[in-house]
Amino acid sequence: MADGSFKTLFHLLQHILIAAILFCAVAGIAILLWYATVMMDQYGVPPQIRVTCFWLSEFFFWTDVFCAVVYVLSEVFKWLKEIAASLKST
Repeated sequence: MADGSFKTLFHLLQHILIAAILFCAVAGIAILLWYATVMMDQYGVPPQIRVTCFWLSEFFFWTDVFCAVVYVLSEVFKWLKEIAASLKST
């Protein structure tokens, strides 16, 4: 039983680490896009383009946050389900 619980815990941590790496990648893109909107202001880019880039960066960031939270919650739910199944079998 201890071997199986360590295996499921390792599986959970591995998936959360992958989710964190993907979150950082997409959040980094959103931050770069946001920074580009700040730089566009200094170079006199039309406001429609700046506002569009700003809202795209916000959309990317908050969509990324939502997806990361849903993914981690689903992985924790699967982990708890595996623990409950192993407790039932003993």
